[in-house]
Amino acid sequence: MHLNHLIVSLALLSACTLARPVTRVSTTSKATSNISRRDESGVGRLTYYGVDGDPSPQESLGSCGIPLNQVSGNFAAMNQDQMQDSFCGTCVEISLNGLSTIVQIVDTCPGCPLGALDININSFGDLVGGVGQARQLGVVDGASWQMVDCNGGSGGGNNGSNGKGSSNGGNGGIAHDLHPSPLPCSHLPGARSLVPLQLPL
Repeated sequence: MHLNHLIVSLALLSACTLARPVTRVSTTSKATSNISRRDESGVGRLTYYGVDGDPSPQESLGSCGIPLNQVSGNFAAMNQDQMQDSFCGTCVEISLNGLSTIVQIVDTCPGCPLGALDININSFGDLVGGVGQARQLGVVDGASWQMVDCNGGSGGGNNGSNGKGSSNGGNGGIAHDLHPSPLPCSHLPGARSLVPLQLPL
């Protein structure tokens, strides 16, 4: 009798438990989350890396896992304070004194202050009047940047044109849907296709 009562009690308890609403736990990884509004743009210092004996990114993987020796277009490392996994593979338009260029985020710059980007020397040169001038300066302050669509599309009707033009021949479009894009900045001059970034879900 006690056994039957125990079985009935367990059955009722199971039925009640099964009848409760199921709360889904998100399995979305950090790498596929939306970019937060506060980090879609910034103002800060620019430096360059990857030349003059600087080993990064010559023969290594950046923090994004993209083989940097396969990146032939313009690339950048974002400051550690603002870097998110979701930024890997996205593009940023950098503006300085009326000039602009677009770079792809492939790495993190742990020593860079908030708002700063560490970019390849050709991109730096686009903003300061050439690679020679970039080597002389090494560091500039006051550059502004914003996330843009790597494909140069409008992302929803607004092409993000600021009327300033771009040293690389196009403004790119401001991405309204800023999910990470595994596509390279293939519209950049001299850029080859990158191996698509495959992020674990």
